[in-house]
Amino acid sequence: MPRKTDLADPWEARNGVALAFKELAVVFTSADLLPFIHFLVNDGPLGDRNAAVRDEMVEAATTIIAMQGQSRVEDLMKLFETTLEALDEGSETHDRVNEAVIILYGALARHLKAGDTRVPKVVQRLLATLSTPSETVQYAVAECLPPLVQASSQECSQYVQQMMEELLNSKKYAARRGAAYGLAGIVRGKGISALREFRILSTLR
Repeated sequence: MPRKTDLADPWEARNGVALAFKELAVVFTSADLLPFIHFLVNDGPLGDRNAAVRDEMVEAATTIIAMQGQSRVEDLMKLFETTLEALDEGSETHDRVNEAVIILYGALARHLKAGDTRVPKVVQRLLATLSTPSETVQYAVAECLPPLVQASSQECSQYVQQMMEELLNSKKYAARRGAAYGLAGIVRGKGISALREFRILSTLR
């Protein structure tokens, strides 16, 4: 028998729309991209009350950005930065949208060239987001990190130090788990040699 919450909130339909968006990534054009991402950010989908819908919307957006984002990097960077720098409304929906936008911001940054001064800024935003209680968000952030670490390898030592500090000293389980995800993403980007270079294993022991 369907639960009352299922009857009150037909989330499956919205989830289906998100899945359809992802499948349509191959036919998106440069002209479609900015209005679509603007719709996701400002009109509700990224802040949906259902976690499954939010996750699928983020997955659809990251897929589209990975395939088509190169053509609108500057416009999308401006949209994401404006959203993240907006006044904090103190609402749960606002926090959900910001977390999703940071993931999209990281996905878009893969299109930046190595040495671009914006890459470390994006990485710092991603690392700061790892303290969220949502493991889904932490995993998505960790997936964004490897190419960005490769594009800003001169900052890698600082990234590792931040994550180790959080991992060893944070009193919150979610923050320690997020730091572990972050550390894994950094090592994937830098390579297995990072374990020795930054004395990660000896420190953890």
